[in-house]
Amino acid sequence: MIILGTNSIKDTGFNVDNSVRFESGSGDYIRRANTGTDFSASGSKLFTYSVWVKRSKISSFIQIYAIGTGGGRDYAAFDSSDRIEFAQYNSGVKYQLTTTRVFRDTSAWYHLVFAVDTTNATANNRLRLYVNGVEETSFSTRTNPSDGQAIFPNTQCDSYVLGADVDFNNDFSGYFSETCFVSGSQLDATSFGEFDEDSGIFKPID
Repeated sequence: MIILGTNSIKDTGFNVDNSVRFESGSGDYIRRANTGTDFSASGSKLFTYSVWVKRSKISSFIQIYAIGTGGGRDYAAFDSSDRIEFAQYNSGVKYQLTTTRVFRDTSAWYHLVFAVDTTNATANNRLRLYVNGVEETSFSTRTNPSDGQAIFPNTQCDSYVLGADVDFNNDFSGYFSETCFVSGSQLDATSFGEFDEDSGIFKPID
């Protein structure tokens, strides 16, 4: 397959061998159980999640990923207003970013990077979200984690789920490709893609 940017009409992307299609309502998801050795010590406060997504359903709350237990989780989702929501819930909201703009293009691949570093002295840099290589800076909701806050899944994680919540609800409808989870580092979009010098479209790197 070729991953193309929003409104692309030419093959400018790096050739990606595989993607996976999920259908909401069919119970589709990918789950990986915690082995007990998945996170570094620093990973309890830092992680990066990168994924290419292509939606086939809008105006519904659908999960991109979730990491945690039935009692609490870090997650990313498209909410029912088609905004991106990036949050931690554990007996209440511990952190949250919800974008101002909406993402309703079902013909486009979106590259999303969710990056956390709760040790950053600048509160607004503890949570970072990149869409198609550009950092989002306008949010309808911003709740920053406290300085040095331990990230829930890195201390009590049961499983990592792609395309659904940790209790397997709110399943995704569309495609995923090039999914990467990095414990112990807060990375930006350039670790996973680059802008094509001719088209200006953000594309995967090898």
